[in-house]
Amino acid sequence: MARLTSDIFVSGLVRQINAAGGSAVIARKGSPEAGAIFISHWQLTDRKYVFYEPALVMGESVSPIGGRLFRQLEQRYAEDELAERIGREASFDPDFWVVEIEHCPLPMEVLVTLTKDG
Repeated sequence: MARLTSDIFVSGLVRQINAAGGSAVIARKGSPEAGAIFISHWQLTDRKYVFYEPALVMGESVSPIGGRLFRQLEQRYAEDELAERIGREASFDPDFWVVEIEHCPLPMEVLVTLTKDG
């Protein structure tokens, strides 16, 4: 399967969440063609963010959902901690995207492909 460009993948993800009755926005725009994509998902229960980063995969593994794989980080982030994490990422590569999900009735596994290790 071909990998979607970053702008198409992000636009589709936001549209899918919003169409399902959720709320998602593009919090940071990156390179349209190949910018890395990060996802922050607000968790009302503990009032922190779950953060997903691009999964590093060896070989030819390709996700059936847009050709991208994600890994959920174990740490939950308060808003200021998440801003710091994103700031550190920007110092390495300024061309990345951040999709911020405030609410989503769909499980994350329906929206993106998650690696088994995270």
